[in-house]
Amino acid sequence: MTRMAHRVVLVACVVWAPWQASSPAQQPTFRARVDLVRLQVLVTDDRRPVPGLAAPDFGVRNNGVQQDIEAVFSEPRPLDTLLVMDRSESMAGEPLARLKAAALETMNALGPEDRCGLLTFSHRIALDAELASDRDSMRRAIEGIRAEGLTSIIDALYGALSVRFAPERRSLILLFSDGFDNRSWATAGEVTTRAQQSETIIDAVAYRWTSSLRGPGSRTTEPDVSFLRSLAADTGGEVIVSSRPDDFSGAFSSLLERARSRYLVTYYPKGVDRAGWHDVKVTLRNHRGNVTVRRGYAVPSGEGRD
Repeated sequence: MTRMAHRVVLVACVVWAPWQASSPAQQPTFRARVDLVRLQVLVTDDRRPVPGLAAPDFGVRNNGVQQDIEAVFSEPRPLDTLLVMDRSESMAGEPLARLKAAALETMNALGPEDRCGLLTFSHRIALDAELASDRDSMRRAIEGIRAEGLTSIIDALYGALSVRFAPERRSLILLFSDGFDNRSWATAGEVTTRAQQSETIIDAVAYRWTSSLRGPGSRTTEPDVSFLRSLAADTGGEVIVSSRPDDFSGAFSSLLERARSRYLVTYYPKGVDRAGWHDVKVTLRNHRGNVTVRRGYAVPSGEGRD
């Protein structure tokens, strides 16, 4: 079987199969394809979210052109959270136990209108729980995680970005990994392209083993933090690097809180071509704070307007 054929079989069987009976799989496409652009914007001051901002407090430039903001929503909106969990062999023991506890705490912290799902990976990818409000099936899926095999982070992200997130909800991929990718068929460039065409934010917790926990003779490699940070920046997310299993729950909690604190800023692009790459800059007016937002978005050729 060729490399490309293997990838197609992997994604179709593991990720898209649950939807085949109802509708065909689609490429993730940034919602600018139907004119309105939606940006999830986090504003912080000393790492604390800044509340109470409105449309006059923001400025948006698209490819250098000042845009008219349509609306700014600050109230919490339903959130879809897909946990993407590393279950490679190196996670066996206390790290996996702590990871499961952190995943359960994250699930329990979601609101009644929020949905969650679980995708796990080693050298195999599995959608263990589809996005749903059913907490019982999610709990069983988390508790059933077992450590085995090698690490396919890129394939896992490629699959996660293929999951159907509801267009009226905010969406978050929350990734955890402790190792460098050593098994994927997809490439980093392919994942980056899919992320740039999707509205989903990617946050990550990268676990760096300490020498005392790694043990003599271990062949565990550290996660590719630079790649994860680049992908998070592309989507408006962030990466937390942890060296202790005790910190997993706190890291997940922090990322979930920040996801809930993001403003939804919308506008209809003007003065720019629709298809292609759009560099986005969001600034504050008359307020102090740090702005975290995706670097931009991509609209595939053929999706632009005449």
